[in-house]
Amino acid sequence: MEAIGPLAKGFYQVSYIVADLKEAEEFFKRTFGVRCFGRLSLKPRSTEMKFKSGFPGLNGAIALGDMGGMELELIQPTGNGWYADFLRRKGPGLHHVGFRPGFKVEDFDAAVGFLRGLGHEPVALGTALFDVPQKDGSIAPARTQFAYFDLEFAGASCIEISVPDQVFFKLKEACKGVPVD
Repeated sequence: MEAIGPLAKGFYQVSYIVADLKEAEEFFKRTFGVRCFGRLSLKPRSTEMKFKSGFPGLNGAIALGDMGGMELELIQPTGNGWYADFLRRKGPGLHHVGFRPGFKVEDFDAAVGFLRGLGHEPVALGTALFDVPQKDGSIAPARTQFAYFDLEFAGASCIEISVPDQVFFKLKEACKGVPVD
């Protein structure tokens, strides 16, 4: 079996938990040359998500930037949940690395199955819903298949598997300032 199987072609994101989005954005602009950030709000506890027993949920404000072709995600906790727990335990820092194994349901299933085959179970799995402000003032939902695997027990960061629909993919690229058609 290949060491990282279906994850090999899809490493695309580094994600940090931060105490203050604005301060973190300024740091990454100044230090790493990130040109701009766009904001997304994670809709907490989507009915389409399944959580491991005892999992505290996901509540965070998200800023996305492009850092030399790598997606940089900054997450500021907005209430109780996994991100806030991380910030309390460890302070600001690297939370997870993200893999996008493709754009089809089969790609998502293969990546999740690969990690399950290694004995890892996701702590969150399903479809994540994001609220996206539109130019006309309305809010549009954006969707992505999503799984978090918590590998901190082994000294690793968490792993996120994400397979967006094309609408969500284009939204994220535009949010980061990457031209889209």
